[in-house]
Amino acid sequence: MTTPNKYTHYLGPTTQGSCHDYFMLLLEFPERYKNWFSNIELSADLGYIGLKKDYQNFVKLHMPQKKKSGQKYLTEEQKEHNKNVGKRRVFVENAIAGFKRFYILVNTFRNKLLNFDDKVIEIATSLNNLNIKLNT
Repeated sequence: MTTPNKYTHYLGPTTQGSCHDYFMLLLEFPERYKNWFSNIELSADLGYIGLKKDYQNFVKLHMPQKKKSGQKYLTEEQKEHNKNVGKRRVFVENAIAGFKRFYILVNTFRNKLLNFDDKVIEIATSLNNLNIKLNT
């Protein structure tokens, strides 16, 4: 979770292999934490389909629209909506790029120490946040 200035406020645990974004969110915030998202304005990508149904207390949820079944192309309204959602989400992608400047995050990670991968990404994110604070 980031702010428009690319400062990262929350970082979920790392996972190995392919794991759907929304499934990881459900593991991290099970039923008893559903009110955690109340009063939050959130932008999410299509990896979080089901978020609106399961967590309903958002102030505003910005998600791209996808084609409906049988629809060949997005309508102009859907394209405009998706463009506006993308403008909101670009801050998250830029924040991720900010801490991926540390090569340990983009190269093959061979360390087998328990939870060391989480510590490495936390350090990289913290350094990126420090850089943001020093440059504002």
